[in-house]
Amino acid sequence: MRYNAIEMIGLSGVGKTTMFHNLGDSLFQNIGKYSTVNPIKPPKIYYFYETFLLTVKVITGLGFIQSLPVLRSTHYVRLFLKLGYRIASIKIRNLSGLVYLRDSGVLMPLLSAVIDDRLKLNNTLLFQILNNIPLPKHVYCIVDSPTDIYSRFIAREKKIGNDVNGYTVTDFKNANIFLSLLIEKLKSIGVNVVVLNKV
Repeated sequence: MRYNAIEMIGLSGVGKTTMFHNLGDSLFQNIGKYSTVNPIKPPKIYYFYETFLLTVKVITGLGFIQSLPVLRSTHYVRLFLKLGYRIASIKIRNLSGLVYLRDSGVLMPLLSAVIDDRLKLNNTLLFQILNNIPLPKHVYCIVDSPTDIYSRFIAREKKIGNDVNGYTVTDFKNANIFLSLLIEKLKSIGVNVVVLNKV
């Protein structure tokens, strides 16, 4: 499933928001006219329906036995809830034309789950998820040194009063490896991926 949208992805703390504010329209200048939409809260009925539908599709694709570890883990369930929420918020909008989904695309929950919940999303599971979510036409991926990203992330979270205990540089290095895998998977299924390297 594909939709006419742009998503910006990168590890938490890489500077996605800052880059968008600093560069604005010039960031997406090669893809033509677009509009920006911000996150909206979908009705619970749509949110739970999309979560249920995605879960069933992924389980069917994986097979029941292979799905058991996913179904038993609250972290995986939380990931599917986040994905269902994002899918519902996209579908209820009646979007037209090319849109930049600011902080409301479907790919960032995958990266957040790898960092925050230390989820292991192997090739098979990742393929099933990507095969069953509405993928954007264009993805802009910002990459940087995991060590630098970690430092910015910790500073930002402390500044806004969030708990940073338990996060390590290793979490960000592992997430960076996953990000590389995600980029390759997206390219292999025809998504236009632009990598913006800050290193």
